[in-house]
Amino acid sequence: MPMKPPVACTAKGCSRLAKAGDGGLCELHKKKRHQDYQKTRNDSKYSAVYDKKAWKIARGQALQRDGGWCAICKEVPAVLVDHIKELKDGGQAYNIDNLQSLCQSCHTKKTLEVANKR
Repeated sequence: MPMKPPVACTAKGCSRLAKAGDGGLCELHKKKRHQDYQKTRNDSKYSAVYDKKAWKIARGQALQRDGGWCAICKEVPAVLVDHIKELKDGGQAYNIDNLQSLCQSCHTKKTLEVANKR
């Protein structure tokens, strides 16, 4: 099967090339996005949210509300519950209106879009 030609990195101001179908980011920006994600994930201010009973309840409510399907593509079962407005941007942790059920693919795309805006 022939390989797709590289595409321009989607990060603002970047002129590097990215692999087609690889999220649109060059290797440098993929690494930076991962580092930023890990900082947030490892920040106890934000990660402590997921250890609380309130998170388990809100997560279950979001999955039930969305019928167990991805809220974006509506074609794939949801495996994650995502904050629409990120906690570090002032999003409410347990507010059901700030949560959406997502499949892994749509969650990755959303994360890339948010990272590209930063």
